[in-house]
Amino acid sequence: MIQPTSQTKVFDALALLVWTVCVGTILWFVEVPWMVANVLLMAAPLAYILIRAPQVRRMMRWRFLAKYAALVVVFFDYLCVKYGVWGGPSLLPRVQGVTIEHVTWTVLIIPLPIAVNEYFFTRQRPTPPSTFTKPIIRALLIVGLVIAVFPPLHGWLSSYTYLKIGLMLYPIVFVLVAIVVPSALREVFLTGVVMGLFNLGFEILALHHGYWTFPGTYIGKVEVFGATFPIEELTFYILLCSAGVVATFALYKNWKEIPPLNTDSEDDAGSGDGRLLGIADGPGPFPQAALPKS
Repeated sequence: MIQPTSQTKVFDALALLVWTVCVGTILWFVEVPWMVANVLLMAAPLAYILIRAPQVRRMMRWRFLAKYAALVVVFFDYLCVKYGVWGGPSLLPRVQGVTIEHVTWTVLIIPLPIAVNEYFFTRQRPTPPSTFTKPIIRALLIVGLVIAVFPPLHGWLSSYTYLKIGLMLYPIVFVLVAIVVPSALREVFLTGVVMGLFNLGFEILALHHGYWTFPGTYIGKVEVFGATFPIEELTFYILLCSAGVVATFALYKNWKEIPPLNTDSEDDAGSGDGRLLGIADGPGPFPQAALPKS
């Protein structure tokens, strides 16, 4: 399989930048429903990367991403809406108070930074699979879902909900990456910076058109280019959301023993998904018996 050259990646980066800036500028002056903004600013760039980079498309693990999105929607979005962390109008039906627009946004904000990282930034080196990462992440998933579905466990979330959920989800992921896959810290940081700028732009656009509001209790608020939003939003969404997604995916690749795209086995991984499917032979960074599960 022909791998993208540095010139190709520069072209694609510029194409994505021009698209985002031009479409974002048009949407600033021409108000469209939130769902349309999701499609133009998130789904379109994601589709572009996946079409232009088949090796990234093969690296995506959609079942894992679906579970990740389900946790965020059920635990994070549902509880934040229930306790008034954020709100907003909707042109579509709501599911337990959560708008379909917000669910769509969540479903897109998870694979988009992963695709950006896998195409432009990943330099993760093969590392021995951790024996404790998977149980910790699974425990976090189970605890989050249990808290969400049992209202008697919600009491501690009735105030400063955004802060408490953010502190529950984010620090442990970054600590685990620093311990288990330290080579991924570079891409976590770079993707966090690039996507942080995108998130900031989307935040300002969303507040400009009233896609969402912040009626809850927060530790404070900040104003950026005329848009006012909570410090928690700045911290957990704009700055850390995409970095946290990439960090979580790095941990997943480690325990599944998925060879990084930048290794010498890349051609094997990309050709028919051989090594990723566990049927590749020959030398590589992982023993043949250590096969990633879908």
